[in-house]
Amino acid sequence: MASRFDIVSIRGLVIHSVVDDWNDPESVAHSISHSTTLVKKAASLLEERLRIKLFSLRVTLPPTPLGGEHTAKVLSEAVRKAEIDDNVYYGLLHIDASMASPESIIKVLKLGPNIFASASTSITSENVVKILYEIAKSGSEMATRFAISIPGHVESPYFPAGSSLSSVTGLSASLLYPRLLENRNSIYEGFDDLYD
Repeated sequence: MASRFDIVSIRGLVIHSVVDDWNDPESVAHSISHSTTLVKKAASLLEERLRIKLFSLRVTLPPTPLGGEHTAKVLSEAVRKAEIDDNVYYGLLHIDASMASPESIIKVLKLGPNIFASASTSITSENVVKILYEIAKSGSEMATRFAISIPGHVESPYFPAGSSLSSVTGLSASLLYPRLLENRNSIYEGFDDLYD
């Protein structure tokens, strides 16, 4: 007999990570690696137990409190040390546009084709326009992995803007057909084994 979940598809399953110390590449690498393991475990549970089709797995970090150049350097080292999976999308850089340079954002985006970034601003400025212009000049593939978020960062499963705003690790999913959840008893059904 078919499960009522057989036709539910998840566009993106996301672990919203926390970073203990943005100045320490080891700490950032640990957050990335641990979150990669968690999102793969969640995907396995959904696919095996509920037969839900997943289109993408994602990990996102919180906004950095550091400047762009320093953050780009930390992220470059962290990515080298972390267990990066080519089949997982990573929202690694979420930064205040006033602290960012186009060069630092591009440096992060060049870490891999599965790396995403965003900058937030409360108002448009010359720097925001410069960032958008320089990233657009870098090519359409890179430009599709970057977003400007106004008036601030958002906690969402939708990349490239989705970041992690909570003080604890969390999980979110974007569904292709949300109407199919209307008869579920709980939105948490099937996630009991994720808590460790």
